[in-house]
Amino acid sequence: MDATFALTLIEAVLILLGIAISKAVRLISPLHDSCKDVGDSIPTVSSPSNIIVAPCATKYDVFLSFRGEDTRDTFSSYLYEALCKANIHTFMDHKLHKGDHISLILLKTIEESEISLIIFSKDYASSTWCMDELVHIMKCKDKYGRLVVPIFYNVDPSDIRKQNGRFGDGFAKVKQRFKHDPKRVQEWENALIKSASLSGWDLKNIRPEPKLVKKIVKDILSKLNCKLSFHVEGLVGIDDQIQEVEELLSEARIVGIWGMGGIGKTTLASAVFDRLRAEFEASCFVEDVRQLLEKKGGLNGLQEKCLKELLKDEEINTYNLRSDFVRRRLHRKKILLVLDDVDNFTKAEGLIKACDWFGEESRIIITSRNMQVLRNTSASASPATYHVPGLDPHHALHLFSLSAFKQNQPFENYLELSKWVVDYCQGNPLALKVLGGYLQGRGKEVWESALAKLNHAFYSDIFEVLRLSFDGLDDDQKDVFLDLAFFFERRMVDVSELCKSLICRY
Repeated sequence: MDATFALTLIEAVLILLGIAISKAVRLISPLHDSCKDVGDSIPTVSSPSNIIVAPCATKYDVFLSFRGEDTRDTFSSYLYEALCKANIHTFMDHKLHKGDHISLILLKTIEESEISLIIFSKDYASSTWCMDELVHIMKCKDKYGRLVVPIFYNVDPSDIRKQNGRFGDGFAKVKQRFKHDPKRVQEWENALIKSASLSGWDLKNIRPEPKLVKKIVKDILSKLNCKLSFHVEGLVGIDDQIQEVEELLSEARIVGIWGMGGIGKTTLASAVFDRLRAEFEASCFVEDVRQLLEKKGGLNGLQEKCLKELLKDEEINTYNLRSDFVRRRLHRKKILLVLDDVDNFTKAEGLIKACDWFGEESRIIITSRNMQVLRNTSASASPATYHVPGLDPHHALHLFSLSAFKQNQPFENYLELSKWVVDYCQGNPLALKVLGGYLQGRGKEVWESALAKLNHAFYSDIFEVLRLSFDGLDDDQKDVFLDLAFFFERRMVDVSELCKSLICRY
């Protein structure tokens, strides 16, 4: 028996005993006297300081502001194409505008965009349409917290702030035309000063243009991931985990993400994939490899799916893998590939070995419940492994509260009950979300009844996921776990201490 076997033993015991048999999972004991006010129902109003205020609805990730006659057919189009290719939902107005009044639809679009990219060109300020766009962009920054990123395309930021040079000449003509409307002109001047003072990108410092475009796309992806991660359910307490996996990827070609069912392996891999994909020439996220291999087509179908996505070639098939030309195509690319939920190395061996053909700076992430799968992944590169921990009590309570109360913290008279649930789930995100969703909107009597039942039976939705780890074991290992489970149930042994001793011993 080795350390991996001992760790798997812990997991199986948690599954078989429903987390509720031992101190390792800290059973829910009879409820405290402080929880006996059964007649109470969940209040419908809570303290405003605890409520999560939903952000303004967004329709686009990025709004491009530019003067059409200057950059529509050059830089703006290249940037728009690169943003779309990176799956960044971008709005670009393809019309050439005439007149002095911006449309209400365009103003609404600015409000519905997370980030506004302002492409300052030499004649940008000569367009009243552009200037009104800019004013509204800066208002949305102040009012809704939208991000604004200036791009200085062959124009100096100081010329924008001070309205000097050719940029200033164009703006001077507009000011003259609207000297009867000093308030509007002042708004334009203020917007120019504020926007040009923001941190942005200067073409003079980064050439050629494709290099600048690539850097901008990477930066926008990073900003979106950082900004939007707070809006995505299930990403509580994951920031440190993302950083640790990224550090491993900076050194290792293959990184394995390992942990029990429901602990957040797929969520973590997805978050890392979304943050890094812009840095690679091709990327592919294959969800649930275990189930895909069991379907018709199996490994061949999975290989074909990956090849088509990585090489952007719909005509390719698994037979082409025998071709040296296809292998050379893969070798020329810097690839990011995620294989999610690989439970059997033998079945996935052909796919994993094909990763050795990828370009030198390529990276592969594999998630699995089985450490042995990760050990066997590659003959040419030993994978680094990251063991996904359970959430700490603070983050666990936060995640549970989002599911059960739709806010950061529990209602005050449900705090103790919520802590019992958090204690029971032992930091497992799946368990926290499933139980939170089940208890959401229910009265205390239902809560107490449900929690009492958890002493005797495991909630089915959680059990179906966690039992996969047990089903993946061989018959001898299953027999060992069943014997241990029976022993622990009869003797109430402190499983956590025993398993720690097993790890130290083996």
